[in-house]
Amino acid sequence: MQLMRRLFRSEAKSPGRGPILTTTRKILLSLLGMGAVSAIIGTSMQGTRASFTASVINPSNTFATGTLTMSNSAGACTGVVASSCGALTFGASSMLLGTPVTTTVTITNAGDLPGLMKLNGQNAAGALAPQLNLTIEDQSGTGYCIYGRTGGAQAGACDDITNAAANTFAFNAALTNLPLPSYSAGVFNASGRWAAGEVHTYRITVEYAGGADGQTASIDFVWTGVQ
Repeated sequence: MQLMRRLFRSEAKSPGRGPILTTTRKILLSLLGMGAVSAIIGTSMQGTRASFTASVINPSNTFATGTLTMSNSAGACTGVVASSCGALTFGASSMLLGTPVTTTVTITNAGDLPGLMKLNGQNAAGALAPQLNLTIEDQSGTGYCIYGRTGGAQAGACDDITNAAANTFAFNAALTNLPLPSYSAGVFNASGRWAAGEVHTYRITVEYAGGADGQTASIDFVWTGVQ
């Protein structure tokens, strides 16, 4: 700007005319003007510089839930929800006082997900029910008493209930959400969940501890798996 002022001041003036610019000064003024325009363009371009990005993609990802199903050896019944299986056969149509009867049932985690398994006794009915004792023993591996052992559920066989007093191991109310542990060869799974395909065979023993002749009782065994 200083240079431009000096150029205008030093120009000779003719009567009736504006300043007369020499060729050199015209060139200098043109160069100064170009510099100003370049500065403006350069400043505006800084805000419009291009940026580059790169990306990769994994297409068509799909998701599906697994299945948690159970099978019961008492009849052809495999399902996710409650399914009616066959009645267990205890080997005696007429119970004798002090003589236990037994049966076995095999439960399988037939799905492809691990699951927590439980057993409930439901709908216990009949005048004979209060006179019956019950034990439930997992015979897989080294054995585990699910119900019917003094001190509660624990590894090993259940107590012998031959000639036991009535309600030593109650037939009905105590059978609520009994955990069914997961283990193999005597080693327990810390999570408690049965692996897919895990199989357990349970021995159920019932004893008639006393009461009038000709009485009956019934109960439902409900095996439940929760993922």
